[in-house]
Amino acid sequence: MGVFIGIDLGTTSLKIIGINESADHLFTESIPNVVITKGRCKELDMAVLWNSVCTLIKDTILKHNLQSRNILAVGICGQGEGLFALDANKKPFQNAILWNDNRAASLVNSLNEDIKIREKIKNITGSFPFSGATGVLLTYLKTTNPKNYKNIQYVLFCKDYIRFCLTGKIYTDYTDASTSLLNLKTKNYSEELFSLLGISDIIDKLPELKSPFDLGGTVSREAAKLTGLLEGTPVSVGMLDLVSAFMGNGAKNINDVSITLGTTSSAGIILNNDTSLNTLAGFEMHYIDSKLIEVMATMSGAGNLNWIKKIFFTDTGCETNIDDKTFFEYLDKNIPLIPPGALGVMYLPFISQGGERMPFNNPNARASFVGLSQNVSISVMIRSVMEGVGFSILDCLKHLSDWDKISQDNKIFLSGGGASSAVWPQIISDILGKNIMVIDGKAFSARGAAYSALYCYYKTAPDKTNLVDFSTFKLFKPNIENHKLYEKMYNLYYKLRLSQAEMWDELKQIRDISKSLITEKEQ
Repeated sequence: MGVFIGIDLGTTSLKIIGINESADHLFTESIPNVVITKGRCKELDMAVLWNSVCTLIKDTILKHNLQSRNILAVGICGQGEGLFALDANKKPFQNAILWNDNRAASLVNSLNEDIKIREKIKNITGSFPFSGATGVLLTYLKTTNPKNYKNIQYVLFCKDYIRFCLTGKIYTDYTDASTSLLNLKTKNYSEELFSLLGISDIIDKLPELKSPFDLGGTVSREAAKLTGLLEGTPVSVGMLDLVSAFMGNGAKNINDVSITLGTTSSAGIILNNDTSLNTLAGFEMHYIDSKLIEVMATMSGAGNLNWIKKIFFTDTGCETNIDDKTFFEYLDKNIPLIPPGALGVMYLPFISQGGERMPFNNPNARASFVGLSQNVSISVMIRSVMEGVGFSILDCLKHLSDWDKISQDNKIFLSGGGASSAVWPQIISDILGKNIMVIDGKAFSARGAAYSALYCYYKTAPDKTNLVDFSTFKLFKPNIENHKLYEKMYNLYYKLRLSQAEMWDELKQIRDISKSLITEKEQ
């Protein structure tokens, strides 16, 4: 039996999935990713990342008794943006900087304050500048660490680095590059963009652009020894994880909507290539290159629930440590007992240290509860968090061009770790007032990567076929009474988040003073 492997290089975890030649799911495995946090900085040790991927592949082969000769091809997707740089010897010389890094916040503020530059960048790339964007980080590095900037000979994205480790070949694909480096009209790197950012000298360090389904190389002898894969196994170029999730859950038609409820959340809609880029949302190229994805991706989605789990379900909290499966069982048992509206408790879901980037950009944004009293239970707070993330998703969707045209006839897909809950998809359906489809299975980005390997191996076109079995989906229909309540709550949510902006900036000053006092005490 032939096996196609897909690998998803996520921010918090690394996932691997196997499918057969009929695209049937065979297995899914995952391990944590080791993110280095230093204040506002988020980094990965690139050698550690490669070692982790090797371990994941090798352990999966052993656990599932796979014969290397039966693994027909490998596909990779990964977190986008950030900066994975190599020197002239094709070696890392600094940690990778991640997309949710916030060290360049002041640079982003200055770029956004210059309306002409801000609008030019948006008109070229389809996205506004943000702290973790590759071009912004290159500009930041040039001004703050010119020595490391001069060392850069190859600018890669996460999946490109791991594919390079597997094959020795350096490429990227259109979907990854389309977030902040391409002119979306010409589908080429934008010289005007790099000039605006003051980094015209880096453009020749960018990799050759290919389709996600092109051959990205074959497994080298050294990589074969480290992973257990067979030398010569084809590796597809792969794609951005967000776009890979669209492929994994079957979102391919105009006005299909895909919502990912992972550590971060994202909401995107498929549009024609000639769509105006003059919106608040960002744009990516779809895996079918005649289409675009208009998308809003927040800094934190299910990450808010992970924070709750860490605070309340650890040995230092009021419960014992529990794994994700047990936690979701707790949610599915207890959250339905709490009425919609969480007894008047509301939550703003901006828990990321990097603040928020969509549907507004404020690196100082922070999470908060409103409406707490002494009789509020943990379950009430959890439900308010789940509802708050749902309101954030609706906030994003309302800023997309054609959201008001979406009817019950259009497909709205929900995937990501949060979709495995029996409760959360229903809450989101009630908030949106729309039917929600949850396809059976997990790791949809990794599944999309496996599909890319299959298409690469057979040299077939994804616009001609659909590998997703829609007979296995769960359909969540909105409760009309709940939706009416949530419409009122969303209006309150929106007013709350607008009213907090000035306070967030003032609290940033307090945080800085407080941190300096800690430093002084240590001295």
